[in-house]
Amino acid sequence: VNTPPAAFDLFSEMEVYARLAALIVRNMDVQRWILKIDDEFGGRGHAHIDVGSLESYAILLRDYQSLTDEEWLHPTVQAAAVERLQDELQQNLHKHVVVARKSIYRKFKQYLEAFTRVGGVIEACPPEIRGSPSANLYIEPNGAITVLSTHDQIFYKNYSFLGATFPQLSVPPVALHSACLAIGNALYAKQIIGYVGVDFVTFWDEPEMTQRLWAVDLNIRMTDTAVAFNLFHFVSRGRFDASSGNYYLPAAEGKEPETRSFVIHNSLQHPNLSTLHYNVFFGLCRSKGITFELEEKIGSIFHLVDSFARGTLGLLCCAR
Repeated sequence: VNTPPAAFDLFSEMEVYARLAALIVRNMDVQRWILKIDDEFGGRGHAHIDVGSLESYAILLRDYQSLTDEEWLHPTVQAAAVERLQDELQQNLHKHVVVARKSIYRKFKQYLEAFTRVGGVIEACPPEIRGSPSANLYIEPNGAITVLSTHDQIFYKNYSFLGATFPQLSVPPVALHSACLAIGNALYAKQIIGYVGVDFVTFWDEPEMTQRLWAVDLNIRMTDTAVAFNLFHFVSRGRFDASSGNYYLPAAEGKEPETRSFVIHNSLQHPNLSTLHYNVFFGLCRSKGITFELEEKIGSIFHLVDSFARGTLGLLCCAR
């Protein structure tokens, strides 16, 4: 499994400028770089910069295109390019960065303060993301690794996580399964056990004419999607086959086992929910035909992210 070009464990403003400048100069084909705050989740701590907006990048690009690879990679040329770019980033980075959640970090200064306080990451963004597969693992104390579930993540603008679909269809299940086992083994070697979520992106590599898979995020905990899958598994009473990526119901005698799919959204919000009692809400659902068929294992299931007083619900919809 591969990871994008990146810089980790950044804890100072000067480190951000220096490491970002070095990454851009070493990877002139990357057009967008993503900043991530280490302790955030769901895309809340993301920001990005498109290098085409930087004046010095256009000048460096002309130099890059006029030189051979050997000339461009010469230490003197690289150092001069990094210095030029770093100077502009120091002065103008705040003008070019797009912060994903301005409701949380109103200005880049606030974002950068949070970034450097807890640490952060800068990593390359593929030119065109074809999908965002994700997996939930369990690492036993003896090193045995189980892939509990896989899914495709759904994002809104600026990398905001909305929900997920199952089964995942972005990449061949075998490729994702192999990547998960490799990451699980690496984590166990670092003495990490228990529940882990791993996020990926997949994209088409034009020069090599092949589909690529990058691991881009690690959640060392039981994730929301793992909890949602457990709910789906509880009502479906079937089994997840990690090698095929499918979920199979128990087979009736003489018949092939049926598969089931689902889509989840963990944050449906409406202010009027706080005025309803549970029995009224579910009565309204039944009157509108919003139910779950226990025999067929299809339909809609609500799960309470919090009390109705918060006006928020989770929704899991199962189908054939």
